[in-house]
Amino acid sequence: MVVEVGIGVAGSVIGAVASSITIWSWLRRPVEALQEKLDRLEQERVCKIERKLESHVEGDRSQAILTTLEALRGEVAKVSNKLDRLGEDSARDAARIDAAQEYIKNLDRSFEKHKSGGHAHG
Repeated sequence: MVVEVGIGVAGSVIGAVASSITIWSWLRRPVEALQEKLDRLEQERVCKIERKLESHVEGDRSQAILTTLEALRGEVAKVSNKLDRLGEDSARDAARIDAAQEYIKNLDRSFEKHKSGGHAHG
Protein backbone atom coordinates (compact mmCIF):
# COMPACT_ATOMS: atom_id res chain seq x y z
CA MET A 1 0.00 0.00 0.00
CA VAL A 2 2.79 2.36 0.76
CA VAL A 3 4.27 1.59 -2.63
CA GLU A 4 0.97 2.21 -4.29
CA VAL A 5 0.56 5.52 -2.46
CA GLY A 6 4.15 6.41 -3.38
CA ILE A 7 3.50 5.59 -7.02
CA GLY A 8 0.27 7.59 -6.91
CA VAL A 9 2.01 10.56 -5.33
CA ALA A 10 4.91 10.33 -7.77
CA GLY A 11 2.48 10.07 -10.69
CA SER A 12 0.56 13.05 -9.41
CA VAL A 13 3.74 15.07 -8.99
CA ILE A 14 4.97 14.12 -12.48
CA GLY A 15 1.53 14.93 -13.92
CA ALA A 16 1.48 18.26 -12.12
CA VAL A 17 4.99 19.11 -13.33
CA ALA A 18 4.11 18.13 -16.90
CA SER A 19 0.88 20.12 -16.74
CA SER A 20 2.76 23.09 -15.30
CA ILE A 21 5.35 22.91 -18.06
CA THR A 22 2.61 22.74 -20.70
CA ILE A 23 0.67 25.62 -19.16
CA TRP A 24 3.89 27.62 -18.74
CA SER A 25 4.83 27.08 -22.39
CA TRP A 26 1.35 28.19 -23.49
CA LEU A 27 1.58 31.27 -21.34
CA ARG A 28 5.13 31.90 -22.52
CA ARG A 29 4.29 31.83 -26.25
CA PRO A 30 2.53 35.22 -26.32
CA VAL A 31 5.35 36.76 -24.28
CA GLU A 32 7.96 35.34 -26.67
CA ALA A 33 5.94 36.55 -29.66
CA LEU A 34 5.73 40.00 -28.12
CA GLN A 35 9.45 39.96 -27.36
CA GLU A 36 10.23 39.00 -30.97
CA LYS A 37 7.97 41.77 -32.23
CA LEU A 38 9.61 44.26 -29.86
CA ASP A 39 13.07 43.17 -31.03
CA ARG A 40 12.02 43.56 -34.67
CA LEU A 41 10.52 47.01 -34.02
CA GLU A 42 13.67 48.13 -32.21
CA GLN A 43 15.81 46.90 -35.10
CA GLU A 44 13.61 48.76 -37.61
CA ARG A 45 13.87 51.90 -35.50
CA VAL A 46 17.66 51.63 -35.36
CA CYS A 47 17.74 51.19 -39.15
CA LYS A 48 15.57 54.29 -39.64
CA ILE A 49 17.81 56.31 -37.35
CA GLU A 50 20.90 55.08 -39.22
CA ARG A 51 19.35 56.12 -42.57
CA LYS A 52 18.43 59.55 -41.19
CA LEU A 53 21.93 60.01 -39.79
CA GLU A 54 23.55 58.94 -43.06
CA SER A 55 21.29 61.31 -44.97
CA HIS A 56 22.16 64.13 -42.59
CA VAL A 57 25.87 63.44 -42.87
CA GLU A 58 25.66 63.34 -46.67
CA GLY A 59 23.83 66.67 -46.67
CA ASP A 60 26.18 68.22 -44.14
CA ARG A 61 28.17 70.98 -45.81
CA SER A 62 29.86 72.27 -42.67
CA GLN A 63 33.32 71.19 -43.86
CA ALA A 64 32.82 72.95 -47.20
CA ILE A 65 31.58 76.05 -45.41
CA LEU A 66 34.52 75.91 -43.00
CA THR A 67 36.95 75.63 -45.92
CA THR A 68 35.31 78.62 -47.61
CA LEU A 69 35.47 80.64 -44.39
CA GLU A 70 39.16 79.78 -43.97
CA ALA A 71 39.82 80.93 -47.56
CA LEU A 72 37.90 84.14 -46.94
CA ARG A 73 39.86 84.72 -43.74
CA GLY A 74 43.07 84.43 -45.73
CA GLU A 75 41.79 86.89 -48.34
CA VAL A 76 40.72 89.35 -45.64
CA ALA A 77 44.19 89.12 -44.09
CA LYS A 78 45.76 89.88 -47.49
CA VAL A 79 43.47 92.87 -48.03
CA SER A 80 44.20 94.08 -44.49
CA ASN A 81 47.94 93.87 -45.14
CA LYS A 82 47.53 95.77 -48.41
CA LEU A 83 45.49 98.44 -46.64
CA ASP A 84 48.20 98.76 -43.99
CA ARG A 85 50.85 99.22 -46.70
CA LEU A 86 48.60 101.66 -48.52
CA GLY A 87 48.19 103.65 -45.30
CA GLU A 88 51.96 103.69 -44.79
CA ASP A 89 52.51 104.75 -48.41
CA SER A 90 49.87 107.47 -48.05
CA ALA A 91 51.50 108.79 -44.88
CA ARG A 92 54.91 108.79 -46.59
CA ASP A 93 53.45 110.58 -49.64
CA ALA A 94 51.70 113.13 -47.41
CA ALA A 95 55.02 113.85 -45.68
CA ARG A 96 56.71 114.31 -49.07
CA ILE A 97 53.92 116.59 -50.25
CA ASP A 98 54.21 118.65 -47.05
CA ALA A 99 57.97 118.88 -47.52
CA ALA A 100 57.55 119.83 -51.18
CA GLN A 101 54.96 122.49 -50.30
CA GLU A 102 57.29 123.94 -47.67
CA TYR A 103 60.13 123.98 -50.23
CA ILE A 104 57.89 125.74 -52.74
CA LYS A 105 56.86 128.31 -50.13
CA ASN A 106 60.52 128.96 -49.35
CA LEU A 107 61.31 129.30 -53.06
CA ASP A 108 58.36 131.63 -53.49
CA ARG A 109 59.50 133.81 -50.56
CA SER A 110 63.01 133.85 -51.92
CA PHE A 111 61.77 134.77 -55.39
CA GLU A 112 59.53 137.53 -54.01
CA LYS A 113 62.44 138.85 -52.00
CA HIS A 114 64.58 138.75 -55.11
CA LYS A 115 61.94 140.58 -57.14
CA SER A 116 61.58 143.30 -54.57
CA GLY A 117 65.25 144.08 -54.75
CA GLY A 118 66.38 142.32 -51.67
CA HIS A 119 69.32 140.88 -53.63
CA ALA A 120 71.83 142.97 -55.57
CA HIS A 121 73.01 141.90 -59.01
CA GLY A 122 76.46 142.63 -60.13
